[in-house]
Amino acid sequence: MTEQDKQPWYKRTYRWGQTNLTELDPARYDSEWWREHWRRTRVQGVIINAGGIVAFYPSKFSLQHRAEFLGDRDLYGEINALAREDGLAVLARMDSNRADDKFFKEHPDWFTRDANGEPYMAGPFYVSCVHGPYYDQFLPDVLTEIIQRYQPDGFADNSWSGLTRD
Repeated sequence: MTEQDKQPWYKRTYRWGQTNLTELDPARYDSEWWREHWRRTRVQGVIINAGGIVAFYPSKFSLQHRAEFLGDRDLYGEINALAREDGLAVLARMDSNRADDKFFKEHPDWFTRDANGEPYMAGPFYVSCVHGPYYDQFLPDVLTEIIQRYQPDGFADNSWSGLTRD
């Protein structure tokens, strides 16, 4: 092991790869192809979709929508394990500011509303309120679940901040 290898990931990881998984990917993701791609491109770390709007692992939280074609597969866990075997740093990528209709119906008070009381939407998803239980309770529980199962080196979030000021 070199001195460089002994450094924490955030001091030694300069070249990153990022997956942008879709709900179809659990049925077609070729882990070995991507693993070879990481080797060819000499990435030192990967950012892998884990959860939030869509979970790519079998979450214990029923309101965290599982990728449509996930089935019994743990795609995040598989990719994470391969990356670890190759000595890569791993960040769990989250998309945290929205949820689907099922979640909204269960907790309508956790989501933003306009002046007329109508929920803010981003495509088919409801935008969660940054000052409510979605951020204070639900997301910390999801992050804890991911940490306990997979021990990522850290998290990257695509949309933590909620609504824009406009």
